[in-house]
Amino acid sequence: PSNKLNKFVFNQQTVDTVLQDLMTRGMKVGGGDRIAKTIIFAQNKRHAEYILQRFNALYPQYKGSFAQRVICDDSYAQTVIDDFKQPAPPAQYRLEDEKEPHVVVSVDMMDTGIDVPEAVNLVFFKKVRSKAKFWQMIGRGTRLCKGLACVDQIDRAYTDKRRFLIFDYCGNFEFFRAHKEGYEAKETKTLSENIFGKQVR
Repeated sequence: PSNKLNKFVFNQQTVDTVLQDLMTRGMKVGGGDRIAKTIIFAQNKRHAEYILQRFNALYPQYKGSFAQRVICDDSYAQTVIDDFKQPAPPAQYRLEDEKEPHVVVSVDMMDTGIDVPEAVNLVFFKKVRSKAKFWQMIGRGTRLCKGLACVDQIDRAYTDKRRFLIFDYCGNFEFFRAHKEGYEAKETKTLSENIFGKQVR
């Protein structure tokens, strides 16, 4: 239920645990020195802001533009998306030459239609009940990325994207195992989705 979900996603211990789990188990780049490009799908604007606040508190060394939010209310949202989409520099470049942000906290805007082959960590920190939207969100990680130097807990270090990781904290996979078609008819687009859809067209 929504009230229980809100208590869960706005709980400091929950948010801190999610972020620490991501930073520990998420795929890395730079020989394992830094978290790879990551999209965190947040419940709403307030949730996105809270996630960023906790990220900066937990990882003060990254405070600033390392992690940023992407919501339609922000006039600079498209700039953040464009910066996030910048491909990683060739291997001979220094890691710090890569453009920030490396982590984006999105409310609806990164769910569909954004092509970032370097994105390998997807954090589902929201409830999704639309099958189409669920698969579109998963699709953010499916693009191959030649030359990306990855480190993960399965194969350790390798070049060329082999996989991406999904961190699902709101039981979305469980839901779709039980309800294969989701609740398409009952779900309407959010205001953010409608506005963004019009901007893309």
